[in-house]
Amino acid sequence: MYPVAACLAAYEAAERRCQEHPNNSTFRAAFEAFDHATIEDLRMANQRTRQLAERIAKRHGWNYTAVADALMDTNRFPSHGQMIDWQAARQIGLDHVEYRTRTDPLWNRFWELYLALRSVAGEQTKIFESRTVTRLG
Repeated sequence: MYPVAACLAAYEAAERRCQEHPNNSTFRAAFEAFDHATIEDLRMANQRTRQLAERIAKRHGWNYTAVADALMDTNRFPSHGQMIDWQAARQIGLDHVEYRTRTDPLWNRFWELYLALRSVAGEQTKIFESRTVTRLG
């Protein structure tokens, strides 16, 4: 499995090479190797992800377009599992994020929760957390 953004970037790069070098059979073959229905499905998934990010950001009163743009920027956040620290969160417009030191009792409670979830979920499972639910996926 590969990230949606990586697949779309590879497809767009192959398409660009074909446009720049229309007589190059190697570039044409590489481009034609993509399943175009899958690419369209990935584009729709990418759009749904953007809409979800915008909806959540809008609900919190943040600049939903800027926040979604930043979160979907694979140059800035190349991995789905990449941590976004408090400084990066504030830089992208998530201004309600609070910094807590490791000696803060609340920080320790969150850390204990994370370790407990990680022990149940394992290293390869993602942990999704919201105000109302914890999901392992």
